[in-house]
Formats: sequence, C-alpha cells, structure tokens
Amino acid sequence: HGGLIWYLAHTSADNVADLQVSLFLLWRHFNRRHDYPVVIFHEGIQRSIRDSILRASANRIWFLRLSEDEFRRPSSHQGSSRQDYTSASAGGWNHHSLGYRAVSRWQAGASFRHPVFADVVAAMYLDTDTYLP
Repeated sequence: HGGLIWYLAHTSADNVADLQVSLFLLWRHFNRRHDYPVVIFHEGIQRSIRDSILRASANRIWFLRLSEDEFRRPSSHQGSSRQDYTSASAGGWNHHSLGYRAVSRWQAGASFRHPVFADVVAAMYLDTDTYLP
C-alpha cells in the first residue's frame, strides 16, 4: 500500500485544540493533494471529542486506542521505584519523566509493530502541535 500520517494524541483541551489546528493545516497545505489516511493513536479520547476532531478537517481519520501495556517500563526497570528510576537522571541529560520516555520508546520502535503499519511503505509522524505553513 501507500503511506500514512500518524499522531499520538492526549486528551487535554490544549492538546486537542493543537491537533485540530494541525489537522486543518495538514489538509490545507499538504494532504488535499495526497489524501494519505491519518491515524490518531490515543489512550481514550471521548466520542464527542473525536467527533469535534473529525469536523476540524477533511482528512480521512482513523482513531486507534492504545492500551496501558503499550507504555510499560522496560523489564530492566520493573523492580525500580519511580524515585530510584528518575533520580539517576536528575540534573543529567535525560531529565524527562517516565511517561515521556515510555512514549518516546514506543514511537521509536514498538509503534511500527502495530498492525496498522503492516503494509505501509512510508509513514510520517506529526506532533499534535505541528503546523504546516
């Protein structure tokens, strides 16, 4: 098959508003000429919010809900407490929270094992606050 564009969305009002603007601009400046499907991975966006996102753009949008298992800590850190795990990096180069790092690990590897990517030749990831000029 062809390609797809994908986001990882959160449920905060600011994040949803950013996503709506991003989707509008994606269609206006790029996707109306290419019509790639847009996949929005999420952890539980309410139906009414999903409907408002769909109304915000003309993109072909699919919502895929992720489970908590998708963002588990690496097995090498399962026995560590949150404090032990984060204090090792406090003040160092890796100062991001466990949640941020779990999402980064998922985006860098496990996401591409999701069945939606099985027949995809190319995929473009966009943050919800990515605005195409």
